[in-house]
Amino acid sequence: MKDLIITYTSENKVIKKEYDHILDFTDEIEDTNISLPTQRNITATFFENRTEKFNTMDALYRHCVAFLK
Repeated sequence: MKDLIITYTSENKVIKKEYDHILDFTDEIEDTNISLPTQRNITATFFENRTEKFNTMDALYRHCVAFLK
């Protein structure tokens, strides 16, 4: 079971990423230094089957960091 599944559209392609742990997502963002503002309209499904929408990847990242604290 995955802790976090995100989907977003980038360059007219739907991207789906799955993470075993939320920490894996935050580490990837911090390690790869991806351009956060380029991905928009992100849908995140968390481990308790709760789905939330985020306007930017940065908003999702900040939500996950706050959750981990």
